[in-house]
Amino acid sequence: MATQQALISAIQALLDNGHKIPEGTTAQRIGKHWQSYLEPFSDEELQVAIHKLILTRTVAAWPPIAVIVQNIPRVESKKHLDELEDADEVFGEVLGLVASRGSYNPPTDLDYDRDPSRSRAIASGVRAAGGWKSLCRGTDREQASQRAAFRAAYRSNRTKAKINGSWDPSRALSAGVDISGMLEHMEISN
Repeated sequence: MATQQALISAIQALLDNGHKIPEGTTAQRIGKHWQSYLEPFSDEELQVAIHKLILTRTVAAWPPIAVIVQNIPRVESKKHLDELEDADEVFGEVLGLVASRGSYNPPTDLDYDRDPSRSRAIASGVRAAGGWKSLCRGTDREQASQRAAFRAAYRSNRTKAKINGSWDPSRALSAGVDISGMLEHMEISN
């Protein structure tokens, strides 16, 4: 937990390096505000973040709290970990499932992983690779194209899930929207 002394030192370091406190506020108010957001971080993490901020910022404006948090090493590491690509790894896991389950015992869309979003992405990749039976009966020569199709679908689905929250591709295709009568009022000529 960031101590009060660490917060004071951080504010002072920013002031000493030309950052200006916004008009209408005080260092005490900023300290209280920071304390609520920076509580989970250690003094050392806060110090590293402030030094990194001082070395990389070219504007003398007071930094938003989000910029300080983004510069904390474990937050940066978590961000990089979230960005790591794991499609090839997951394809290997799917091939392991293929070997253990066989072609007559395919998993359902939500059986691939405990995380429903990731499980749907894996199922999407399996469908793109030709389906479960195709993976079971595929040869070594076909595996490269199956892997490529799997990777593309898996990545796309994971990206959509990150952007849209809980992305479910089956909803996009089977929304059940009735469009009958929508075009009746339009004149369409050849």
